Amino acid sequence: SVTQANEAPVIKMSSPVLSRNYSEGSYSFNYTIENQRESFSAKVRTGASWITGLSDSNGTVSFNVEENNSGNDRIGEIIIEYGNVNAKFIVEQKYTSPVVILMARQSQFDYTGGSSVVEYAIQNPRKNMKVSVSCDYSWVKIISRDGTDTSGKIYFDVAENDGKQESRTAYLIVSYGTFNETIAITQSN
Repeated sequence: SVTQANEAPVIKMSSPVLSRNYSEGSYSFNYTIENQRESFSAKVRTGASWITGLSDSNGTVSFNVEENNSGNDRIGEIIIEYGNVNAKFIVEQKYTSPVVILMARQSQFDYTGGSSVVEYAIQNPRKNMKVSVSCDYSWVKIISRDGTDTSGKIYFDVAENDGKQESRTAYLIVSYGTFNETIAITQSN
């Protein structure tokens, strides 16, 4: 309601400072202004470059939060200005590093070798990060990888141990950016 009384305008939100862990996505919150003035209009702004798409439509502030690849938790403010009165809405965003999860930690073969499959999943995936698989031992051959960069299966073959070597161990390395997990591949002689 518009008033010309001496009471100062008051911006009200469900909580004057609302804080929660925001992941990448679109969000909104509502506010009201008591003791409105005819000559005033509300404006919203932020200084956080990772809070984008900021808009205000009749007391509903909408915004987007970009993915947090900073390596640190971060805090940003959305400020509602009405004349010389303002209110802050706090956006907290935790940093959670990606985690490579392998459904098996080891794979064992007898001297004849064989084929196997390892399933993987990525927790806290990031845009533009890819899964890669490697093994530095020639007796383990990576055949293929099915799935996506968040989950799938890795198919590999283990060559016959011709008896010239003792039991042997190789490591299949599943990488996601700079994050790695390994599976031990052991073979008897």
